[in-house]
Amino acid sequence: MLISFRLIDYTSEGDIRLIGASSENEGRVEIYHDGTWGTVCDDNWDINDAEVVCNQLGFPGALLADDNAYFGEGSGPILLDDVSCNGDEHYLTDCRHGGWYSNDCGHVEDAGVICNIPSFHYPRLVNGDKWYEGRVEVWNGYQWTKFCSDEGLRDNEAGVICKELGFDGVDYVIYSHRFGEGKAPPSDVYYSCTSYEDSLSQCDNFFRSEYYCTSSALRCKYNHLLPVGAIVGTTIGVVISIILCSVCFLAIYNRSKAWKNRRRNPPNVTVISGSTNQAGPTVHFAAQPAVPPTSGNEQAPPSYNDVVDNPGFYPVAYPGTYGLPGVQNPYKAQLHSPVGASEVQYSTENPIP
Repeated sequence: MLISFRLIDYTSEGDIRLIGASSENEGRVEIYHDGTWGTVCDDNWDINDAEVVCNQLGFPGALLADDNAYFGEGSGPILLDDVSCNGDEHYLTDCRHGGWYSNDCGHVEDAGVICNIPSFHYPRLVNGDKWYEGRVEVWNGYQWTKFCSDEGLRDNEAGVICKELGFDGVDYVIYSHRFGEGKAPPSDVYYSCTSYEDSLSQCDNFFRSEYYCTSSALRCKYNHLLPVGAIVGTTIGVVISIILCSVCFLAIYNRSKAWKNRRRNPPNVTVISGSTNQAGPTVHFAAQPAVPPTSGNEQAPPSYNDVVDNPGFYPVAYPGTYGLPGVQNPYKAQLHSPVGASEVQYSTENPIP
C-alpha cells in the first residue's frame, strides 16, 4: 500500500482557523476555499455554528458565538453567509449556508467564536483527511503541543486517546509523518498508559527534558451505524406499521370471506302465495323460513322443504346480486307458463340480468 508523506502541514478545502486573539481557543472565524482564506458573515450566526467550528478545531465545544467583528475585521473575501448548523456536523461546510461568495455583508459583520478551554492533557487529531484520524496533539494548559511517548505512540496510548475523543477504539497507529510535523512545540511530558484509562490525564506521565520528539498519528474506529436511539425508534416504527397492516389485511380477508359465504349460502326463502294473477306471486325473503298462521279454510303455504324438494312446481328464488349496496331485491326469478300447465312454475335457468 502506497502511503503519502506530508513533511509540512498543507491547507485543504474547508479548513478553519481563528484569527485576531491572543489565545488559540478564540478569534475571528476564517475558512479556506478555492485557494484563499475568507471570513464568515454573522447573519444567523449562533452557538450551534460556533460548536461545529470549535469541534472541527479539536476543542471540546463552544462557549460563545461572537458577531459584529468582535475580533476585528478581516481583509479577504466574505466566503459564507446565513450559515445554519445543527451542532453535530463534523465540518462547517457540512452546514446549510447561502452559497460561496453569496452575501450582503461587510467585514463589520465578521463572525467569531470562543471555544471551551480543554482540560490539561486533552488530545486532538490534526490535519487528517477525516475527523477520526490525524496527527496527535495535546493541550498543555495554554496551547497545543506535539504528543510524545517514551517508546513512540503505542496501541495502549492510542486506544486511550480514541476513547477520550468518543470513538470506538483505535483502528491503527501510523508511525510516519503522514499527517505532517506541524508547528506545535513538543510536549514537556510523555505518557505511559495501560489501555484501561478513560483519558490521558489518568495515564502515568513523566517530565521529559529532551526538546525534540517525533510526531505520532493514528486512526480511530468510527461506528458508521445509526445511533442506538435512531435504531430503536426506527424498529418500533416498523413493528407498529407491520401490526397495523396485518390488522387491516385480516379485516379485509374476513369481510371478503363472509361475503363469499353469503353468496354460497343465501338466506332461506318463504313462499307466501302462489297466485297466478297478472302481478305475479309475492315472495318474501327472510333469514329463517317463516310460516304465517292460517285461519278458516285458508290453505297453508308450502314449507321451505317443499319448495326446495319441488323446484319445478313451486317458485324458486334465484340468488342474484346479494349483499351489494343499493340493491333492493337481491333475488330474482323468471316466470315460465308451459302450454297446458295448470300451475304457475318458476325456473332459475335463465335468470333476469
